[in-house]
Amino acid sequence: MLENISPEKSLPEESAQLTSTTHPSVEISLVPSSEIENIWDKVSHMLKRSTDLSRGRYRLRDLKAKLVSGEFNLWIVFQMGGPDQGKILAAITSSFMDYPQGKMLSGQFLGGDRLEEWRDKFCAVFDRWAKDTGCKAIEFTGRAGWGKVLAGNGYKEAFRIYQRDLD
Repeated sequence: MLENISPEKSLPEESAQLTSTTHPSVEISLVPSSEIENIWDKVSHMLKRSTDLSRGRYRLRDLKAKLVSGEFNLWIVFQMGGPDQGKILAAITSSFMDYPQGKMLSGQFLGGDRLEEWRDKFCAVFDRWAKDTGCKAIEFTGRAGWGKVLAGNGYKEAFRIYQRDLD
């Protein structure tokens, strides 16, 4: 269960509705950086595959350090109701990117289950969070397969990154 986690406690009162939304079966919450240590063991295994696929950019410990420092944000999707009440279904990280032409909300790492149950709701929450924090756009980095997952929510591939490892 998510005891001791109050996503809204460190946010202005008017932002409380931006960080959490209820769906008949899931809730999506932004976890305050002060609560990362309390929840890390419940979400790190979900994020491990993404960090493993980052081609040497991040390890789990790097990701945790960015979350604890507040440089990155952690979002969780959890079950509401039923026998799995409170079960964490997914974990997603984000940060703000300040480009010369404007601020963007950037999604980096995602792991979890039952994506079809929460994807659209998560995209709506992410859109609202981006608008209310002054972002001009949202970007996600990930493998090519994510294009199909995000396409139904208005995302388009902007560019690709090519990498060559040096010995």
